Amino acid sequence: MISVEMHDGFQLDDYQRIQDAFRAGVDHLLSTLDLQSRFKIDCNQIALDIQSKRAGKDLGAKRFSHWLTQRGITVDEIITFGDSLSDIAMADELTCVTPSAKRTQVSFVYVGPNGTSQFGERSFEVIDQGEYSLGTLRFLKRLV
Repeated sequence: MISVEMHDGFQLDDYQRIQDAFRAGVDHLLSTLDLQSRFKIDCNQIALDIQSKRAGKDLGAKRFSHWLTQRGITVDEIITFGDSLSDIAMADELTCVTPSAKRTQVSFVYVGPNGTSQFGERSFEVIDQGEYSLGTLRFLKRLV
C-alpha cells in the first residue's frame, strides 16, 4: 500500500482540494495502465491510500479470525475501530467469517468525522464516537 498523507499543520480545506485533484490523477493513471481491476483508492480526511484489491483490513480481519479458529479460541465480542470508510471492512469481514453455530457479536466504533450515515445499513452495531484517538480512548475507558 502507498499512503500519501497531509503534512501536520496543513489546512484541511486546502488538503481536500489537492487530494481531489491527486485522486483524479491516480484514477487516470490506473485506467491508462489498465490497473483499476488490481488496485483501489481509499481517501480519508488526512490521506489517500493506494492498495492492492487483494490486501486490506478485511483480509487482516479474516486472517485473525482463522488464527483464532485454528487455536480453538472463541470470543463473545469483537470491537473494531476506524476513522474511514475502508475501516468498516474489518467488521464486515468478521461478521461473515464468524461460525454460524456460535455468533460472535461484532461492532464498529467510528472515530472519524462526518457521522456514520456513510456506512449505510449493517448487520452489526455502528457506534459514532468521533474525535479520533480521544474518541477511541473515551470508548475504551467506558469498557473498564
